[in-house]
Amino acid sequence: MSINTGSNKGPIMQDVEIKNAEVLGILTTWSDYIMGNKEEIQKKIYTQRPAGVRDGSRTLDHYKSDYYKQQMLDKAHMHEGYPEAGYLIQLKTDQIKWNDAADAAFKQEFIDKQNEFNTALMSTLGIRRNALIVAYPEEGFIGWHNNNNAPGYNLIFTFSETGDGFWQNINGETGEIEVIRDNPGWNCKSSYFGHWGDVTGDPASKRNVVWHSAQTETCWRMTCSYLFDLESKEWWEDSTLEVASA
Repeated sequence: MSINTGSNKGPIMQDVEIKNAEVLGILTTWSDYIMGNKEEIQKKIYTQRPAGVRDGSRTLDHYKSDYYKQQMLDKAHMHEGYPEAGYLIQLKTDQIKWNDAADAAFKQEFIDKQNEFNTALMSTLGIRRNALIVAYPEEGFIGWHNNNNAPGYNLIFTFSETGDGFWQNINGETGEIEVIRDNPGWNCKSSYFGHWGDVTGDPASKRNVVWHSAQTETCWRMTCSYLFDLESKEWWEDSTLEVASA
């Protein structure tokens, strides 16, 4: 199995088949809980929408358009790295915004379930840092961004109810948009996301700043992303291989 470390040729993202039964079991227990409580989650946890959608000046399609993508790319070094627009629900416990309808019992149950999931997965794979856990309702998305503010090696797990969603990134060396369609159930991707300091006179170095976005249309989608720091390349490679090990 070849893992993209930022210097390989070929696609930026490595599509990783989840063969590890223990890992898949942990992921499935979590997705069963989230998908079984969608209505309550939408009622009790704040759904983030772009400002233009909230004030009626823009549609969701604007933020998924080539025009918006170019707006982001034109910012170049002025772009911090964080996504500037999204239609999603933050599920990570330190990022959740509770709605008024969220009662104490629901809050505690949700926090306990997520801590149980995260602890089990991170312990099994030797992961130290959970970067995000988000859910995308129907038509949900995360806008173009590049994570240059948090360079490192990434292991990204994504659940899709029906497979009606996708990830896309720009290959900085070729300029091509690379698309990975979701499969129903759990998916995994692995890659290095760098920072502007990784880009030199060598055209291949442009691979290191990875502009990317993701979206879904008619079904829910959920992403759980884990980050390994710049000194943990071998650790990340071992974790990625463990996911793919039967």
